[in-house]
Amino acid sequence: MARAFYNSLTKADQAISAGTHASIYPEKTLGDFNEETRTMKVMREIGLDLADASRQEITPELAQKVDQIVSFLPLDELPEWLRDDPKIQVWQIKNYPAPDLETARHQRDEIAARVRKMVQ
Repeated sequence: MARAFYNSLTKADQAISAGTHASIYPEKTLGDFNEETRTMKVMREIGLDLADASRQEITPELAQKVDQIVSFLPLDELPEWLRDDPKIQVWQIKNYPAPDLETARHQRDEIAARVRKMVQ
């Protein structure tokens, strides 16, 4: 979500998205899966399509290439090398990942507000 908001707000394709367990299906986009996720649904509701979003693993090499790193996971759930990175920001998003659509909508709106603040 944060990547989509950042790229939409800045009119640039500069933000990337990576995760700590993203290598399960690295060659697939979200649209390749048979079922639309809650995240995809709530983003589509506001006109942002995540079907072409791909998954990639956060690595030390990737972390070196970026200016900021945002995590929705608490520090103690991140790889040790990432916990110590001075660029890391932990965004505590309540009930993440969302158990239902209404929670996903609240999370979407909170993430959007944080990204807007980041790009100001």
